[in-house]
Amino acid sequence: MRKHQTGLTTILIVIAAAMSASSAVAQLPKPTTSRPTVSSAAITSIRKVASSPYLNGKAGVEIAIHSDTPFVPFTQPLKLHIGYQTFEHSRHPQDSRNTIVFVISKSSFDSLADGAEVAVGFGNQRGQRWEAGRLFKSLLGSY
Repeated sequence: MRKHQTGLTTILIVIAAAMSASSAVAQLPKPTTSRPTVSSAAITSIRKVASSPYLNGKAGVEIAIHSDTPFVPFTQPLKLHIGYQTFEHSRHPQDSRNTIVFVISKSSFDSLADGAEVAVGFGNQRGQRWEAGRLFKSLLGSY
């Protein structure tokens, strides 16, 4: 009989410990992972440039992107993401915060996959993000 009481006591202790552990887990705060706010954007221009100060005077390609949601940099500079590549050199034409122009080297442009996804955001992918569709390299100079 003593074996059964000892076994029953052990089971009750295990159940009590499990219940207190589960209530402690239930009281833990939920993790705060922020997802980026996504806005729509569109490529409005892809053009060759003979010389760019961002490229130390070398030739390159400018890609202009427009959105109804202004491109406002926060604590980090905005970056252009095309496929798996990231580019940093940008400017706002004529003080417009709704258009941003990135310049990339010709060799970088040539290495991009046609149809790659295009987005503007921050390096760590938190905060605001603008999705601009896909890159169609055949449109170079046709805007």
